[in-house]
Amino acid sequence: MSFKHIPLTNREISWLYFNDRVLQEAADEAVPLIERVRFLAIFSSNMDEFYRVRVATLNRLANLNEKAKEILGYNPRKVLSQIKNLVIKEEKKFNNLYENIILKKLAEEKIFILDDKQLNVARGTFVKNYFREKLLSNVVPIMLNKQTPIPELKDQALYFFVRLSKTDEESTAKLAMIEIPENMSRFLVLPETNQLKFIILLDDIIRYC
Repeated sequence: MSFKHIPLTNREISWLYFNDRVLQEAADEAVPLIERVRFLAIFSSNMDEFYRVRVATLNRLANLNEKAKEILGYNPRKVLSQIKNLVIKEEKKFNNLYENIILKKLAEEKIFILDDKQLNVARGTFVKNYFREKLLSNVVPIMLNKQTPIPELKDQALYFFVRLSKTDEESTAKLAMIEIPENMSRFLVLPETNQLKFIILLDDIIRYC
């Protein structure tokens, strides 16, 4: 019997189905809340690695055009298109689960994850002090322009691409890249208020300050 006639799922597509199962665990109400949060983190980490390794390889293979299809037995460009469609669906599920379910469940436990737009004056002052004392020395904008090539990006690092300008001089805005410090926790626990716990991501601290 020829294996050519057996319908097979591409391994990259199969991997995405596996990661969707991780998301299903996060959506399972029978799973303890802390474990559901961990499953969301696992899903996100898996997706990062998937793009860093597997999608990057497929992109290189796609540049070989027909030769890649002959060697692999499938068209890398077609698989990349399938990946894009599946990832869009999974990311929508992730965002809906996180924003409309998990955050509400955490709030029921008096735990609130805030972003840079949800800080009151007191918490904003605390965050600014933390930024000046702990974070500022680790945040160095790398200016970008046509004369200077984008520096080589670190593997597994996170970056912000930002527009820098004075309030009244938007026309002279400059582009820069900021690496999110790896040697610091991604989360900052803010002072409690009436037994309510507040957490903010390092990313949002940088945005706020």
